[in-house]
Amino acid sequence: MDKKELENGIELTDTVNDQDSDSLNEIQRNNDITETPNTHAQNNAEEMPTRRTKKPSKRKWRIDLITLVIGLSIGVISGFIIGKPGADKSVVNDKVYKGTIYAAAQNHKSASVHFNKLTEDERSKLNEDEQNAIFKSYLLSSRFDKALELKPDHAEEVVNYLNKKGNINMVKNIRSNLPPIAFEKAVIRKNYEQVLLLKDKVEDTELRRKHIVEALVMTGDPKSAVKFVKKHKMTGIRQDMERQFNTYATENEISAQKITDGITRIYELED
Repeated sequence: MDKKELENGIELTDTVNDQDSDSLNEIQRNNDITETPNTHAQNNAEEMPTRRTKKPSKRKWRIDLITLVIGLSIGVISGFIIGKPGADKSVVNDKVYKGTIYAAAQNHKSASVHFNKLTEDERSKLNEDEQNAIFKSYLLSSRFDKALELKPDHAEEVVNYLNKKGNINMVKNIRSNLPPIAFEKAVIRKNYEQVLLLKDKVEDTELRRKHIVEALVMTGDPKSAVKFVKKHKMTGIRQDMERQFNTYATENEISAQKITDGITRIYELED
């Protein structure tokens, strides 16, 4: 290698070294820039625990609770419908599905709107749990005839519900004449003969016993009324029976002897 070639090699090496040095300096500057945000992020991360976390509002908790209930209801109704042995698991009754969501949110009026869309064939395929859920929505939304069409054997439950709500007079608006409904209608209308005809076709309750006693007295049969009271060991009813019998005697202009006999029998009872 001659002197000229050696000088050119040294010059080339110096150029490469200068370029490498510049590249290293550039990389270092980039690293410095990159590290700066990370340092701030780290400082912010260290400061974060000292900040107070805002507590969820009560409204949010209520919404979350409703969402949870709806989610559970969907799971339940899916189990009712999809989980049936031999059922087509790709088919879900949309009317029952939507109605159940509203029912889970205690919106029984809207739930009933969807349940009303069920055809007779669809109703016949409902299982017991589905029928009970739909019956409850009808009951709580005052759709008593719909409830009884679905489950006529639950007429006593309708009467109990109305009694507990203090709205037994609403029974007059029910079209059904199932024995428990017809009995209550007869009581309200003071159709005493009808009360006596239905007394053995309804559940025996303390309140109904009083209605039966009144019906017996008001049909001029205080003897049977007293017998009934003794049989069921009813107490504290004598004054009511005396008042009822006096009303009966006045309205029917019965003889003084019958009045005396009736009062005498009633007074056989303890007050």
